[in-house]
Amino acid sequence: LKYFKKDQFLILTTEELNQDPQKTMNKIFDYLQLSSFNIKIISKSKKGTYKDQMDDKTRKDLIEYFKPYNENLYKFMNKDFGWCK
Repeated sequence: LKYFKKDQFLILTTEELNQDPQKTMNKIFDYLQLSSFNIKIISKSKKGTYKDQMDDKTRKDLIEYFKPYNENLYKFMNKDFGWCK
């Protein structure tokens, strides 16, 4: 925020893009003051999968460590990403 105002940022999530790619792209086009464009929805390729789940204690430790930073981000963004749960 030293160099740019808050309204100069557009922050989107991969969840938004995955749920509704066209709507998300329209937000980008609008933000950039571009004409809307219908994008071609392509299927995901080379999608990775996890063989093992993260250890519960590791997950809990990471949530606790990042909790204050995430809460500050939520306040700044006026949006809760649900990462502290």
